[in-house]
Amino acid sequence: MTSRSFPPGLRWDGSRRGPQTSRALRIDPNSPTKALRSALMDTCRHCGNAVEWCYRVDGGHIPLHPAELSAARVPPSLRWYIAHGIAYPAGSDSPWCRIPHPDLCPATGPHLPADTLDGLRRTLALRTRSLIDLGLLPPPGTDGAPHPANTAPARPVVHLLHTDYLAPGPVHTIRCVARTRRRRRCHHPVDAPTPTGRWTLLPRHDSTAVMTVYHLGDLPHGEQVRWRHQHCTLHRTGHAADHLPPQWELLDPVAHHRHIHPALPGTHHGRGTDA
Repeated sequence: MTSRSFPPGLRWDGSRRGPQTSRALRIDPNSPTKALRSALMDTCRHCGNAVEWCYRVDGGHIPLHPAELSAARVPPSLRWYIAHGIAYPAGSDSPWCRIPHPDLCPATGPHLPADTLDGLRRTLALRTRSLIDLGLLPPPGTDGAPHPANTAPARPVVHLLHTDYLAPGPVHTIRCVARTRRRRRCHHPVDAPTPTGRWTLLPRHDSTAVMTVYHLGDLPHGEQVRWRHQHCTLHRTGHAADHLPPQWELLDPVAHHRHIHPALPGTHHGRGTDA
C-alpha cells in the first residue's frame, strides 16, 4: 500500500495544519448598517417566530420573514429585497423576495388574502401554539391588550431628539441592543435605575387632540442620543457592535392609532405605572 502525499501545510482532510486562529468581525465604517449581518435575528414578541431585522433605505428598520419566497406568491406591495444589507421595497425583477413578518404573524391576525401563503402562515401558527402550550409564550390577548387608565401603554409614544417614536414595549422593559463579548444581546435595560423621563400630554400633529407621551426631551443631548441608539448606561459610548438595530418606530398617527392614548397614566410616575 503506497502512502499518499498531501500539499505542505494541509492535513489529509484538507484542513490547515497548526493552531486555529480566531477571526474578529468588524463593521466597515462606511457601511450603512451598524449591526453585524449574522446578528440581526430575533423572535417576534407576539408569536415567538423568527424575524430578521433589516435596515431600510430610508434609515428606518423592518422585521422581515427570514426566508426568501417566490415573488409570484407575494403581492407586489409586500415585496422587499435585500441589497448590500439594506431592505428595498419592490422595484426589482428578482424572482425571489422577502415579506414583512407582521403580514404573516399569526398573533396579529391575517393581513393577506386567504389563498396567499396560507401554508406558511399555518406553519407559523402551529409553532406559536406549541410555544404557548410549553409556557414559553403568553396566550394571545395578554400582550398589547387595552390597559386601564392607571397604567401606561404597552407601547408608549416616546419623545426624544424633537421626534416622536413608538417604543417596542413598556419603558422599563426596553433592552439594550448592544452585543456583549459572549456574542449575546445585552440584558440591561436602557432606562436608568431611577426613571429619567416624565409622562405628559402633547398635541398630536394630525389633529387638535392630545396624546400621552413619555418625554425625554429634558435630558442632556448625549442621554437622548443614548436612548435613540437603544443602549444602556454601560454601552453609552457606542463602541460595541449592535446585536439588533434599535427597535424604535417613527410615530405614524394613522398606522399606530391604537397605541395613542389621550389620558395620562396614574399619578405614580415611577416604574409601577408603566408595567
